[in-house]
Parts: sequence; structure tokens; C-alpha cells
Amino acid sequence: MPVPDLPDDGTRPALVHGPPGIGRTALLDRLGAGIGDRGGEVLRLRYTPDGPVIDGSTAVLDRVPPTLLHPVDGARHSPALAARVAAPIAMVLDRHRLTLLVDDLHRSDPDSVAVLAALVPSLAEAGVRAVFTVQTPVPGFLRPFVPVVRALRRDGVLDSHRLRPLDRAQIARLLAEQLRSRPAPELVDLVLARTRGVPEAVLDLLGSLSAGGRVVISDRHAYLGPGQGPTPRPDGPLLRPVRRLGPAMWPVATAVALLAPLGPALPRLLAASLDIGVEQAHDHLGELVDAGVLHRGGADGGWRFPVPQVAVELAACLGPYERRWVAVTAVVAVWTGAARAEDPDYLTDRIAEAGALLDTGRARTELVQRATIRAADDPGRTKAWWLAAAELSSDRADEAMARWMYATSCYRTGDYATAVTTIESVLDDLGDVLPEEWVIDAGATLLGSMRSLGDIEGLRAVAHGRRELPGDVAARSSWRALALFMLGRWRDALELLDETRWAWRGPGANSYLGDTISMMAELGAGRPATFETLLADRELWPKDNSARRQLAFVQGLVTLLLQLSEVDRARRLMASEGLTPEMLSLSDRASLAFLEGRTTEAKDLARRYRVGGLVVGHDAGLELTQQHHAFLLLARGDITRAREFLDEAIAAKSSLRHLLAAPRALADVAVGDLDEAMDRLQSSVADAEERGVLIGTEATHLQVARIAMARGDADGARRVGGALERLHGMLGTSRTELYLLLVRSFVDRDGATVESCLRLARERGIPLELATVIGMLGELDLVGPDDLWECYDLFGELGALLCRSWVRGLMTRAGVTVPGRASVVAENERLLGLLVGQGFGNRTIATILQVSEKSVEGRLGRMFARTGYRSRTELMTAMQDPGFSG
Repeated sequence: MPVPDLPDDGTRPALVHGPPGIGRTALLDRLGAGIGDRGGEVLRLRYTPDGPVIDGSTAVLDRVPPTLLHPVDGARHSPALAARVAAPIAMVLDRHRLTLLVDDLHRSDPDSVAVLAALVPSLAEAGVRAVFTVQTPVPGFLRPFVPVVRALRRDGVLDSHRLRPLDRAQIARLLAEQLRSRPAPELVDLVLARTRGVPEAVLDLLGSLSAGGRVVISDRHAYLGPGQGPTPRPDGPLLRPVRRLGPAMWPVATAVALLAPLGPALPRLLAASLDIGVEQAHDHLGELVDAGVLHRGGADGGWRFPVPQVAVELAACLGPYERRWVAVTAVVAVWTGAARAEDPDYLTDRIAEAGALLDTGRARTELVQRATIRAADDPGRTKAWWLAAAELSSDRADEAMARWMYATSCYRTGDYATAVTTIESVLDDLGDVLPEEWVIDAGATLLGSMRSLGDIEGLRAVAHGRRELPGDVAARSSWRALALFMLGRWRDALELLDETRWAWRGPGANSYLGDTISMMAELGAGRPATFETLLADRELWPKDNSARRQLAFVQGLVTLLLQLSEVDRARRLMASEGLTPEMLSLSDRASLAFLEGRTTEAKDLARRYRVGGLVVGHDAGLELTQQHHAFLLLARGDITRAREFLDEAIAAKSSLRHLLAAPRALADVAVGDLDEAMDRLQSSVADAEERGVLIGTEATHLQVARIAMARGDADGARRVGGALERLHGMLGTSRTELYLLLVRSFVDRDGATVESCLRLARERGIPLELATVIGMLGELDLVGPDDLWECYDLFGELGALLCRSWVRGLMTRAGVTVPGRASVVAENERLLGLLVGQGFGNRTIATILQVSEKSVEGRLGRMFARTGYRSRTELMTAMQDPGFSG
């Protein structure tokens, strides 16, 4: 735990104060250790609920009479008596030059405090150091001594130090130290809001979040994942002050945790919920205030928890029966005007908890109204609201709607198992009262949940008709096609849709899902006519009155444009339809950022996608985001991480898995395994073609051509050019044209073709693509110095350490001097540290850097000499620190 700063070499007594968990005891521990290190001696007095405890070395305790610091009755009422008792204490401390450290004055008694107050001037005069700590706000028995403390400070014999909570930057540093990862801003914000910067609370909350799966680490970055809500922890450190008040105060504190947001009405509501008098409720609240658990103040004169996490943990300890009755008390008070809830979500939470104990009609209406408003931006919270609304519904149609919305909230928060069971029950029991478009969507969400759970056999059963979901023939046809689509069998999905067009396109049928799958499958198979027609004429879009579906359709078009890396067209479509990047899926936002060169944002969004639990589903942008993320890892030199990430993604058998073959092959090539890379690429192309998915295979063909040229197989590269020419003839995108020109440049070495290739790459404006194209041409000495400089600068802007290293080699070979030797050496060391940290040996590192093994040995020797690391093991350990610059 971070220890607050306080000078430990002063001679004037000091009073240190702050809220529970702020670090008062830790501060005294550090002061005592520092004094001991300098040869001094310490007498420690700690007040506990069971009385004072005196501590110190054996030598110190032998010189201090055991009754010296014991309470003396009547000292609070007699300053003379207090002074007489304080005199021998001061004499003993002065004679033996002891430092007095007194902890937790708020647990002492008025007589002892009176003696210590009388002791302060004597210690100040004698130059004896003493430090006292007290929790704030101070309990009632200490309040009469507040003027005494002010007088001592005014007379210059007592210093006062308020321990301040951690600020946002300090919390971020503490989280980074504990997690050995860089915390995301929203994680820091949550911890700050829940703990108010109290160190003990910060560490306790972090432990609670981690135990509940809420903190997820990805690439040494820590994010808030879906996880679970708070679990009951009555023995947790934050609830220690409540436990000290005794078992009778426990139900009081837990009820207050739920009722405190209702402000001035709290005493009356507490009395009503516990069936006690209002005066007794006031007394109980006073006890909580004295214990530092609760604070009274603010404009409305209400009560609040100084550390909000204490309220969260207390509320989690409420049993279901107690929670329901306290919730009823809160809701009825608001409904009758006896109390006011500033936060409408607070009231909705209480309505969901109270359930059928309320007026069920009004309760359901308010749940649905608020859940509808908040569904888009907080599906995690609205889950409980929709479920409660379903349970309160007396009408089957109302229940079907609420349960369906509950299922979608589960799906959006990654609770796929619950989504599956809920949708199955809705379709079985309530499907006859669901609107047709909801039935279609319910089946689609069910299949997406099954895909996310890895239930491949379940999808196959639906795809082959062995399992028929409840619904008409039009719905079942669309669902079978979607299952095939999710299995990556786009050609089979398209054939099925063609065979059953009479059903899903028939009179009265909802063709939205069938039309969407058909369009995507046609484009994937190299038949973009329907897609291009829809882009050109908005009047041909599927007719649907649902704003949600219209938005989803436009989002789908943007996804496909990004799949084709047609960034400008995607941006134009977004502008014409009023879409901002924030309205896209996380995967599409990440891909857009990548394609526009905002790599830091792209990596962050890709990591967020991973930790959010949204692994597969029917997100057509998933594999593209994974491909981009892997390319960025490889460009930086994170080869091992890229391989592990890609192997995990490939194992999921997603529908566009062939997009991952190119970066995975690049990882093989980087370590010199060309045969493995070639086998991987060729099998990936064959698999994609067999499934009827051609979109994106151009990147795989390009890598095959590059390996062929590295082997001196120009004929093999020329055959790849023929395959790319056929693909370009079908898709006709600027990317297929660029890759075709690039392979022709490899084979023909024609200056005009090279210029056309570079011109098109610059027109497309995708930074990493442009840099990579120049680099590939540079490997064959097909570009000049200015092009190499452009390539070098682009890779620098993208943080591509490994690619910049390769380009420096090309520049040296071309006779181009790279200025800034110091910065080049520093960059080389960062890259070298990164590769050593991945466990690569010198020979493999030499292969990766495209230098000699002797060169690697020399670089490592110079690096160890400069940094002080004595071995590769020490360097690899340092690499685990989130602050390591490599």
C-alpha cells in the first residue's frame, strides 16, 4: 500500500488525521522504521477496542513503567490532574530520548486524550518527537478536544497533517504496479469513483474486481471486462469499522447502503424498514458517522458514504428477503413523494428488486420505460430490469417482449449461455405472440450465441435441418442459411437461399435476413453486383420500419466496405447516413482506425474487443480486426504474441479464418520457416475457395508470391499473378488491382508497372499498406532513396520497430545514410530487448533482424554493458514491467 509522505526528522509533535484506510498506521510504521535505521528508539501506543497496547523493543519497555500510559479517571474534567499525569511521561521520554508514536486516538477515551493534550507542550519544549494519529471525522467524545488542538496549533507546539487521498494519476500508478499492466482510463475512473482515492479501498476494490473477473489483461493492458457483480464479503477489510460496532448494527448498515441515496428521508425510511423508532434510527446513523462509515452533509443535509465502495459491499451482503423489503420501502417513499431519488436508475434498480411486492402494473411500466431508454448504452444494468418486467407481466405478448429484450441484453454483455436458454424458451412458449421480425432476430441471436459458445455441432444440426427451430418455413430457411454462413460455408448458404427463395421472399415473408446473407455471400464469392447496386441506390434497400434494423443494414454495408479496405467509400456512406465511428461495432471501429493509420487507437479497440467477451457471434468484422491487430504486433516485433494470438483465433474456425493465414505466415517467414508459411498459405486458399469465400484471399496470394520470389521462383510468382488477375476480374476492387500490380512488379521488374503500383498505393492512403508495398518493392531494389525514406518515416509513425529495422538494412544496401545514430541505437536496443524478452536465441534473432549472428552478439554485449543487466533472464524479467520502454 502506498504510504503518505511525512517528515520523520522533526522535533515538534504532530497530529496526523484522515479517513479510514488512508494509511495512518502505515505512516507510523514507516516513521518507526526510519527512526530505528538512524539508531533512535520508539515507544508505540496503539488504542484498540479492547484497550491500549504498548509496544517497543525490550530495551525500551524495560525503561517505561507499565502503568505510565494507562488511563486516569477524571483527567478530562481537571486540567491540573491531566498535567500532573503528563509530567512523568514527558520526563521518561526526554530522559531516554524516545519517540512516541500514538495510533488510533479515536479508539481511546476522554481521560487519555486529556493527558496526551497536556503532554504536547512539554514534549515540544523538550524537543521530543511525538506523532499521534486519529480517524476523521472524529467521534463525538473527541469533539470537545477540537478547540484544544486548535489552541496547540496556534501556540506553535503541534503540527497538523491531513493525509490526502490518492489522485487519479497516483491511482493509475498503483494499479499498474499491482497488475503489472497499464490500466485503461475507465478502470482508473471506476476505482477513483468507488474509493475516493483511499489506498486501502483501492487495493481492496482491485482485489474484488479481479476475483470477479472484471479486470482482464490483454497485451499488458488492463481493462474492465463483463465479469460478475459484487459478491458478499462481510469479512472484507472495508467493512471492519462496521463489524466493530457489533452484530446489532449490521442490519442497520446494510439497509443504509440501499437507502442513503434518498437523502434527508433516510432516518424515517431506516426506521420503517427496520421497524424501529425515528430517534433510534438517528442514534444508529450517529454511530455510523462516529465510526467513519457514514458522513452527513451536503446541500440537502443528507447522508453519504465517504468511500462509496463500502456501500456497494454492504449492499451485496443483504439477503434476498431483506433486500426486497428495503427496496419496497425506498420505492413507496419515492412514489408517494416522501423521498426523492436524484438518479432515475437508482429507483429502477429498487423496483426490479422489490418486484411483485409493489403495484405490478406501475412497476412493470416504469421498468420497461427506463430499460428502453438505457438499453443501448448500459445493457448490463438493464438485464435485471427486463427480467423483472417479464416476471411482472400478465399479458403473454408483454412477457415475450420483455424476455426477448432480456436475451438481447445477455447477448450484448457476453452472457451467451443465458441468451441461448432464454431465446429457446421464448420461441417455444411465446413465439406465437412475438412479431415476425422479432422471431427472425431471435433465431439469429440464438445462432450467434451458439457460435460464440463454440457450439459447432449445434450449428451443424440447424444448418443440416436435423434441428428445426420454432418458426415458419421462411424463418427456418433463413436460419439454416445463417448457420451455414457462420460455419464458413458461404457457397452452401447461397445455394440454400436460392433453393428456398420462394419461402423467405414469398408474400408476407420478412426477407431482411435472407437478403443480407445473400448479398454478403455473393460478394464473398466474387459476385459484387448486388452489393454495388445497393450502394448506388438507397431505394433498393430492404424495406423495414425498424430504425434498429435500418441502422444494422447500414452498419453491415460499412463492414463489407472495410473488408474490401475501401475506406473512402465507407466514410462517404457513413456521412450520408449520419453514422459516426462510435456507432459502429468495436471490430469495425478498430479496422477503420487501422486503415486510417491511427494504430494506437486501433490496438486499443482490438484489445477492448477481446476482453469484452464478444469473441465470434455473427460479427463479420471480427477476423479483419484480428488480422490488423496481428499485422501491428508483427510490425513492432511482437512475434510470439502475434503467433499465440493468431493460433487462438484460427482455432475458433470462424467463417473468414483465411484472413488470418497471411499474418500467421509472416510470423513463420520472420523466423525463417518458409516451408511452413507456404503450406499454411496454400491450404488456406484451397479451404476458402472450397467454402466459396474469395474476399480477402488476395492478401494470401500476395504472400505466396513474395515467398516464391524469395526462393527465386519467378514462375511460381507469375502463376500467383494469374490467380490475382482472375480474382480482380471478379471483385474489381482497388486492393485486388494493387496486389496484382505488386506481383507483376516482382516478376516483370517493369518501371511503369512499379510506378502504377506506387501511385495506387498512395491514392488508397492506407499508411501500413503503403509502407509495406514500398518495403516489398525495396527488397527487390525496385524503388529509389526517396521512396525508402517515405517507407522509413511511415513505419516510424506506426511504431513498427521491426519493419523500420528491415528498411534500415535496405537503405544501407542502397547507399542511403540513416542520420541520428543515437536514436537508431536506442531503437535497435528496444527491438533487441523485445526479441530477447520473447525467449528467442541469437540465431533466431539474427534471422528475424536479417543480420549475422555475430552482429546480434555484439549488440547484446553493448546493451548489457550500458543497461546493467547481467543476463538474458534479467532482461526478460524486466520486460514484464509495463513501464519497460522496449
